[in-house]
Amino acid sequence: MIQFALAATSLASGIFGAKSAKRNAKMQAAQARALARYNAKIKRQDAKEIMKTMDYQTDIAYDRSKKIGETLRSRAIASGAQMKGTPLTLAVDQAKERQNSILVSRRNLIGQSLSAEQEAKGTIYQGEMGAQTALAKGKTAATQSLFSGVSGALAAYNT
Repeated sequence: MIQFALAATSLASGIFGAKSAKRNAKMQAAQARALARYNAKIKRQDAKEIMKTMDYQTDIAYDRSKKIGETLRSRAIASGAQMKGTPLTLAVDQAKERQNSILVSRRNLIGQSLSAEQEAKGTIYQGEMGAQTALAKGKTAATQSLFSGVSGALAAYNT
């Protein structure tokens, strides 16, 4: 009679241990996913801030470029000279350089923004891999607990 009680206790212990292991694995997986979503959200926010910065810097650069062009024209008109020939060529070249500088700055900031977006995607992927690992470990622990309970029950029954 004691054998049956010990066997039943061992079997119940294995079953409850398996359920507990699965529950813990699901909780760890949910935590890994939640953390990954949070970190990805932060990285995406960084990407948005980079784009806002780019827009702001571009507006300032275009305004500055416009003022420089207006200053050059007003100086030329004030001196009585006409904007043609070499001075005009220099002014056009300077305007092109300012435009290229603005475009290079925009390209660099767009690259930083895209990089932040890719990091966010990588973070989500890593979180999902962590969740899958936690679930696999939980499944293994549940199986081990169940086998332990069954083998304990068999051992108690055979004695």
